[in-house]
Amino acid sequence: MLGHNQIPALHKQSTLRRFPNLRALHLQDNVIGKEGVDALHETMETLNSIASLSHLRLIRNGPLDKVFEGNSGQLRLFLIARLPALQNLNLSDVRNKEREAAERFYLKWVKQKFAAEGDVFIRNYPHFALYDKKYGGIHEQKDTQKFDKLSKRLLEVKLTHLGRSKVKRVPDTMLVSKILVLSRRLFKLDRDTPLTLHLISGKDGHTLALEDLTLPLRQYPIASGDTIQVD
Repeated sequence: MLGHNQIPALHKQSTLRRFPNLRALHLQDNVIGKEGVDALHETMETLNSIASLSHLRLIRNGPLDKVFEGNSGQLRLFLIARLPALQNLNLSDVRNKEREAAERFYLKWVKQKFAAEGDVFIRNYPHFALYDKKYGGIHEQKDTQKFDKLSKRLLEVKLTHLGRSKVKRVPDTMLVSKILVLSRRLFKLDRDTPLTLHLISGKDGHTLALEDLTLPLRQYPIASGDTIQVD
């Protein structure tokens, strides 16, 4: 356990590399990311080099949180994709659907984050080429017919608010911000009333906050039969 120790980074010479069978690591309540982007990248490389690491706690690291402007949902997706061996993050199991959503989000994030660095840099960013190939060349978007067909796929979801519910069929390309607008209309809620959305899996009850209004639903582990709770 290394929580609550003001650790700013894990460098290549970290003693953690001496424990090849390390399975769980607690790094909560530190200052990971304080030393800048290069040190943060080195920290991710150090963690990724521990092949046996499957359980990680990395909550409440202020500088790291700021990379995603406090959006814990995006940070979780990034960490799952950046550290593919993880099975449990912050005491929550990583499901297959969530891993796919994380890898798709990661492709989009890397492409946007490093657009100015050029295509070669992006292709060589850790795991990018692997995920890009896995999902049919999202980066180059060659298979437009397949993409269009996917874009038209409808999901049947239940929206609930204070005991009321509505079942709707929505495209998986629909932005979370549009779900928010739809919820206000369905439940006759004032536009100035602050709302939060949580995705609840119809399969196992797993709950995930839909925090990024700019993402389409398909970037989250959503499926027909799931519930979106409006609070």
